[in-house]
Amino acid sequence: HVFGSSGWPRLGICSLSKCCFVLVRMALPVSGTLVPSSQTTEEHSAVESVAPEAGNGQSVVEPVTSEEAAQTFQVQKLEDDPQLERTLRCDRDSPFASCAVIPGRPQILTGAQDGSIFVWPMGPGWPRPTRLGGHQGSVTCLCASSSGEILASSSTDATVMLWRNQSSRQTPSVVKVHFSTVRSCDISYNERLLLTSSDDKMVKLCALPSRRFVASLVGHSNWVRTARFSPKTGTHVVSGGDDKTVRLWSVERREPLRIWYDCSGAITGASFDTEENAVAACSLDSTINIWDTRTQGLRQHYGRAHGSSPISQVAFHPTRDLLLSTSVDRTLRIWDLRGGRLRSTIFGHEQPVQEGCWSPDGSRIISCDGGAINIWRFSTTLGHKNSTLASDNMPAAMGSGIAPTAARRQSSAGALHRRSAGEALASPKELATGTVSPIAMRKKANHASAPGRPHSVPPSGRSSAVGGSRQQQQRQQQHQQQH
Repeated sequence: HVFGSSGWPRLGICSLSKCCFVLVRMALPVSGTLVPSSQTTEEHSAVESVAPEAGNGQSVVEPVTSEEAAQTFQVQKLEDDPQLERTLRCDRDSPFASCAVIPGRPQILTGAQDGSIFVWPMGPGWPRPTRLGGHQGSVTCLCASSSGEILASSSTDATVMLWRNQSSRQTPSVVKVHFSTVRSCDISYNERLLLTSSDDKMVKLCALPSRRFVASLVGHSNWVRTARFSPKTGTHVVSGGDDKTVRLWSVERREPLRIWYDCSGAITGASFDTEENAVAACSLDSTINIWDTRTQGLRQHYGRAHGSSPISQVAFHPTRDLLLSTSVDRTLRIWDLRGGRLRSTIFGHEQPVQEGCWSPDGSRIISCDGGAINIWRFSTTLGHKNSTLASDNMPAAMGSGIAPTAARRQSSAGALHRRSAGEALASPKELATGTVSPIAMRKKANHASAPGRPHSVPPSGRSSAVGGSRQQQQRQQQHQQQH
C-alpha cells in the first residue's frame, strides 16, 4: 500500500511476465466510510435525495452506509418472485395496443391496433375471447368501472366507446367530445363520470350514462397523454402530457390544485395510489417522480429508472409499498418504495412493453406488448396496507449509498432476474456492448402459436431450455445425490 498526499491508499501490482504496471486508486478512503453523495456518480444511485418543501415539518432520510444497507437488505424468497402464468397471443394482423383488468370478474380487456376489442375469460381452461366490436382507428386506452359492468375504450379516431360487459352482441354508446386522438379514458368510482384526455390539449368530463358533456379542465399547453381519477373517491384527477407538467385537479371546482414542473420529459403515464396519498408519473426521459398529495411536495425521484429508455406506464400495488413500471426496453421493473430502490426486473417480452397493471388484489401483473400479453402470478403472502404511503414518514430518498448486490435469481418462466440498483441503471446499449448482455440474460420462449384467432398459451408450451419449476429442480438434485 502506497499512501499519497491526499490520504487515499494506492495499490501497485507488478507483473514481471507481462511487464505491466497497474495503479489502482481505491474508491474508499482510509476510514472505510462511503464516498459522500456529491462524489457519487449518477449511475450508482437509483433514487435522488429530494429536499422537502419549507414548512412541511418533514425531514429527508439520511444516506446509509454500506454496512447498514447490508443489514437492512434482505433477499426475498423465490416464491415471492413473479411467475409467468399465461401468455395471450393476438392475431398477426392485429397487434395488441392496450390491456386492462376488469374488477370483480376474472376477465382481461384487450384492444388492438386495428381497433378490435376482446374480453378474455381467466377461468379454467381459458376459453376463447369474446369480441365486443371495434373502433375505426387504433385503440389507445382501456378501462373498466369498479363493478366491472361498464367498459370504455378510446381510440385515434377521436371517439370513446362504452360497452356493457356481456357476451351477446351489442351496439356501443359513442362519446365524441374531442377533435383529435383520445389518449386516455377513465371511469369514476361511483360510475357517474367519464374522464378523457386528448391531443387537443384538453381534459374533459362527461356524465354517465347520459354521455353528456359536463366540463373541461383547461391548462395544458400540449398533448395530454394521461388522465386518471382518484380511485377511492373520484374527487381528484391527475393528468400529464407533452408540456412536461403533472397537474392535480379538483373535480368539483374544475381547476388545478397543484402543477408540478419536476419532470424534464413528456409525461407518458400517471396514477394515484390506492389511498390517494401519492401520485406517480413517468416520462420519456426514463424518470419516475412521486409526489405527496397532502403536502403536494416531491417525495421520491428515480433518475434513469430504465437506463435511457422511455417509460410507458407506472402503477402502484394495491396493498403493498411497490411500484410497477414498464418501458420500451422490453422489461418490467418493481420498485420498493419503502426502501427507495429497485426490487426486481422482469424479462420475457420480445417487443417494447406498452402497458402494465396490477390485478385488483395485487396477485397478478398483466403486461402488454404488440405481440403478446403476459400474466404474471405475484405472491400476496406478505401483503399489507400501504403503511409507508399512508403515513407521514414516507421516505423522501434512500440516499446515495449503494445497496449490496442481490443474488441473481430466475423464475420458473426463466424471465426474472434480481439486480442491484447500480446494475439496473445501465442503458440497453451499454448492456449490449458490455459484459452483461440482455440476450444472454433473456431466455426466449417457444410458443406453439398458430395464426388466426387470438389465443392463450400456457407456460407448459415453453421450451424445455427455460427450465422447470423449483420443485422439479429440487427433486432432480435429490435423485442425483441418492445415486
